[in-house]
Amino acid sequence: MEQETAPVVKRVINVIIDFIIIGVIVQILVMFGLGYTLTQLAYIVTIFGYYTIMEAKFGKTVGKFVTKTKVVMEDGSEPTQKDYALRSVCRLIPLEGLFVLFNNGKALHDSLTKTRVVSE
Repeated sequence: MEQETAPVVKRVINVIIDFIIIGVIVQILVMFGLGYTLTQLAYIVTIFGYYTIMEAKFGKTVGKFVTKTKVVMEDGSEPTQKDYALRSVCRLIPLEGLFVLFNNGKALHDSLTKTRVVSE
């Protein structure tokens, strides 16, 4: 049975929740007195680590837990850890998330990795 692709509104909610969490993590790191360059590096590492660890361990992030969505391959199978890591790398492409608005609800990190986010 084919799983229903998550609506764009759920994708946006996922991003908002996940970026609040990422922002909190980075702010905690900034409290250790990181300069601008190290703060930017911490932000990149946090984005990569958060998404890779959460998706590889649970198949979803905190945002996806809230919206009851998860990541699957285009054929419906479960992604590998490599697929999750590649999704995380693709998220670092500037403005990649805007593709959700113009690509039938599919972000660039979905298209490039042949994954999709589905409703549970």
